[in-house]
Amino acid sequence: KGGNRPRLIASRKQIFEAKRQAELDLRQQQRKEEIDTIKTGDVLKGVVERLDPHAATVRFQHVAGLLRISQISHNRIENIAEALTVGQEIEVKIIKKEGMRLDLSHKALLPTPFEAFADTHKKGSTISGVVVQKLPFGLILEFEEGVRGLLHASEYSWNPNDNFANFVKIGDAVEVAILAI
Repeated sequence: KGGNRPRLIASRKQIFEAKRQAELDLRQQQRKEEIDTIKTGDVLKGVVERLDPHAATVRFQHVAGLLRISQISHNRIENIAEALTVGQEIEVKIIKKEGMRLDLSHKALLPTPFEAFADTHKKGSTISGVVVQKLPFGLILEFEEGVRGLLHASEYSWNPNDNFANFVKIGDAVEVAILAI
């Protein structure tokens, strides 16, 4: 009679759940060990894992950090996908570490536009700049993106009666000699 026969009820869920939990614990342990070795100011190489409109996620071994769009370059970036691609290896500096969260910067490793300009231009060289602002005491000229300088009113002309404001408008190109960097 089959009604009193002992039965066995089996489930694989507990095995999979135990395995999943063990893997999760291992990942968390690896993340903790890696994050403990990372300090603010460290320079690391990582791989771009994901792109969002205003940030990229950069993965190291077991830890990932956030690279905001403003920290990619010294120049303004409108579309993050034009500057980075998923899978790209990138060198970044840890600029902030809070618990398990890392804030990253790539531009901290790059020379500023002014530093790059100062390396290629010397005192006494003649360059052309575009007038971006007119002030009572002179003109602000932009020579390259992110590099601006002052043409003081007293340096505009030999004739002290020349009024640069009458001769120059915003957007005009003006040739100048570099007096100081």
